[in-house]
Amino acid sequence: MGVLDQKFTTAYLRFFDDKLMDELRNGFRPAENSEDLAGRWREAAHTLAQADSLPLLQAMINSGDGNSRYLHLRVAGAPLGIFDVVFNTNAIDQISVAQATSGSDARARRRRTVTVR
Repeated sequence: MGVLDQKFTTAYLRFFDDKLMDELRNGFRPAENSEDLAGRWREAAHTLAQADSLPLLQAMINSGDGNSRYLHLRVAGAPLGIFDVVFNTNAIDQISVAQATSGSDARARRRRTVTVR
């Protein structure tokens, strides 16, 4: 079992889970300048949302069984960089943790996948 214990400066969350939304809403504080915040992150959110479209649709279609969940969490911070954490109850590998890297290295994306059944 691994623990991601670094501090991060930004986070992107995309999910389908009403209960989680209610819990998160209680912990958020209002943005000081919501228009500026939305404008600054619009392009990144649009780019990341494209990859989430199909898994989100699957979670919505399967939501009648009560166990369908999808969460994509991208966190960025120093010194380890950007990590993607995905929890998808409709996937064979339900938990996936990956770190995006840059450069011409053929292993441009390191991935650690944990299967939960």
